[in-house]
This record gives sequence, C-alpha cells and structure tokens, in this order.
Amino acid sequence: MSTIWTPRLVYLTSIICGYGFLVQFAPIMPYYVPYLVQVKHLGIQQVTTQVLPVVSYSVLLFTILSAPACRLLSYRGVVIIGTFSVLASQVILLLARTLFWIQLSMVTI
Repeated sequence: MSTIWTPRLVYLTSIICGYGFLVQFAPIMPYYVPYLVQVKHLGIQQVTTQVLPVVSYSVLLFTILSAPACRLLSYRGVVIIGTFSVLASQVILLLARTLFWIQLSMVTI
C-alpha cells in the first residue's frame, strides 16, 4: 500500500518536523544552572543534588509515559500538552521563590 504525498500532507509533515526540531533545540538549557545560582540564589551543591536529579528522573518518567499517552490522546494532544508544559515551566521558573517550585518547574521541562 503506497502513500500519496499530497501537498497538504507534505505541509503538515514539515510543520510537525520543524516544531519538533525547535522544541528539542532548547538553547536556554545551558543557562539554567547559572540562572539558578545567580538569580534564584541557590548554591551550586543544591542545584546539582536537589534540582538536576529531578530533571533527569522526570524526563525518564515522561519518556516512558509518552507512548501510552500518544495512544490515548493522539499525537496532536500530546504535542499540545507538551507545548503548554514548556510554557508553564518557564512561567513557574520566573515566579518561583522556593526550592519546591523550582523543582516543579524542572519537572515540566
């Protein structure tokens, strides 16, 4: 069975691939630790032991859960939820004053 590549299908595929590239590009990531240390006044030890492990384990958990979520919600739903979670993480990180809220913002990355 062959797939016919209509202009609409090519357009939608290129939009999805472009969006996926831009989401994974994440040029802000190298600046998180200096931001947490200098602006949020966390110690480097606190960042490496209490914040960064939260990022690692949450990425692992959400990677495992993404396949069943795509099956239940469709890819479009998962992409929309992912987009809102990235936006929410940035807002939470800007407004965070305690370690708990900073850890919560790292979960939604």
